[in-house]
Amino acid sequence: MHLLLAILPLTIVPRIILASTSSIRKQMLSDAGFSFAVLPPDCDEDMLKKQMGDIPLLKKALELAKAKAKSVSAAQPDAYVIGSDQICEYEGRVISKSNNFDESFACLKLLSGATHKQNNGTCIYRNGECIMEHSEIAELTMKNLNDDEIIEYIKLDNPIGCAGSYKFELNGKNLFTKINGKAETIQGFGISAVKRYLSDVKI
Repeated sequence: MHLLLAILPLTIVPRIILASTSSIRKQMLSDAGFSFAVLPPDCDEDMLKKQMGDIPLLKKALELAKAKAKSVSAAQPDAYVIGSDQICEYEGRVISKSNNFDESFACLKLLSGATHKQNNGTCIYRNGECIMEHSEIAELTMKNLNDDEIIEYIKLDNPIGCAGSYKFELNGKNLFTKINGKAETIQGFGISAVKRYLSDVKI
């Protein structure tokens, strides 16, 4: 199996499209054995978040995943379009993705010694309609990290831009004393649900 990247010639009609620019989601879908194309979603996430207001974060993650998939499905109606979104939550509030080293440090400093959640919503659209949806939460308790340990970790994995400012698939998994949930949920992609559905429809 292979992966087709980004811009598609008009003559190509892919069966599966990943509506995401996430490298880890690309890798997870590829590892699951699927051939697919990648197209970035065409939706304003910040505006959608404001419109949703104070709905539960798990539902918000799913609705954002749906918006991503639906935006791509509108242009590729016959394809199975996969959307996914992840929201890191600490004490009931959203922890935004870091944009630089300092923000990543501040995030890990906040989560150090505490428990937080990763909310994931994943869906599949076809012909502009949602045909599969899945949502799940993982709960993680981080070790008490001192400043030097946080700096060392950021230099090791460069987790800037990641939910929670860690890369669980790399060395981030070693930051925790307790994990309740699936690795795929922490990584922000319900790949098992996607694989079950696409296998059932014999893609």
